[in-house]
Amino acid sequence: MGVARDIKYARVTEQPRPHVYLPATQNYSSAMVVHVRSQDAEPALLARIRSTIQTLDPNVPLVRTNMLRDQTRSALSIFSMAAGTLTVFGVIAMLLTGIGTYGLVSYAARQSTHEIGIRIALGAGRRDVLGRFLGRGLRLGAAGVLCGLALSLLIARILASLLYGVSPTDAVSFSAALGLVMTIVLVASMIPAWRASRTDPIAALRHR
Repeated sequence: MGVARDIKYARVTEQPRPHVYLPATQNYSSAMVVHVRSQDAEPALLARIRSTIQTLDPNVPLVRTNMLRDQTRSALSIFSMAAGTLTVFGVIAMLLTGIGTYGLVSYAARQSTHEIGIRIALGAGRRDVLGRFLGRGLRLGAAGVLCGLALSLLIARILASLLYGVSPTDAVSFSAALGLVMTIVLVASMIPAWRASRTDPIAALRHR
């Protein structure tokens, strides 16, 4: 006899609960599951299990033999599908963020062409022009990040049922996502800001 710790019996998302193990002679079932631990490689292990069971009783059918990692992967398949779907939506959102930021900063730079020419003609450095439009893009990105963060925290409870092994408010995941978004915003803002900083002041002053 022995005492085992509480286990998750049916689903990986359930809370661990007590479970009683009985000898096969006291709790016979025609559909039994045998777990085997071994250091052998997968082909050798499965072949040995089949051979041993057939040696003990040739009439015992082996319906299915697989590795624990395959069983675990099957149990977590719904979570993998949910993660894949959310990843696709996340990538699309990232692309839209980059395209939107690039478009807004580019439009602002084009609308300010005459102003840029005046600033440069009066002595403003190209680094100042670069920082001005780069800062505009970063402010837009920061505003979007704050709104997205607030929305994410609100729907965290809904996503909790789709997560396994991680908290819906995991700080590392949120930090990585925020860092990635701001990096995309920085790159998307840098391109039009750099173009604005290279504006020819003479051509800019003629722009209407």
